[in-house]
Amino acid sequence: MDKNIRNAGIFGIINLIFVIPLTLTEIARTMFSVTTRFIVIYILINLIYMISSILFIRGFVIIGKKLKINSLIKSSYSLIIYSIFLSVFIIIFRMLNFSASKSFSLVSSIILLIIGGIIPIFFGISLLKLKKKFGRIATATGVLNIISGTGMATVVLIFISMLVLLPLYILEIILLFRASKKL
Repeated sequence: MDKNIRNAGIFGIINLIFVIPLTLTEIARTMFSVTTRFIVIYILINLIYMISSILFIRGFVIIGKKLKINSLIKSSYSLIIYSIFLSVFIIIFRMLNFSASKSFSLVSSIILLIIGGIIPIFFGISLLKLKKKFGRIATATGVLNIISGTGMATVVLIFISMLVLLPLYILEIILLFRASKKL
């Protein structure tokens, strides 16, 4: 059993758990005036989410290295870099009210969505290469990543990404736990 991959699966569970408070704080931030206490909580939730994301995705880097799938390694590192950048962006621009025009906020959000959609498409294609080793779970996880990424990259179909987010997380976590036993 590969403990690093298993631990990545555990961080995937933590990451999934923190999606809920992260979403709720984002909704609250847009609907209500924020206090200093709220800002601190929001930043902490974002940081925990970012760290758990990095440690979760790291499991796929390890799988890619063990199975010599360079595209999985590169797309996983791309997801990690994107996760870090997104968290920093959210903290600086959204939470700390960095002075930015509405048009800058809109354009930057659209660009982040497009980039945030393109990376999972390549990640999903890379996961499809795990089919021989892990079967249908790798295929389903890869396809859902492609669907989710496409929804984000098109911006107008973002609701599709939201619909597949929970099953996608669950499949990625299961895939990591299975990989921890097989590799």
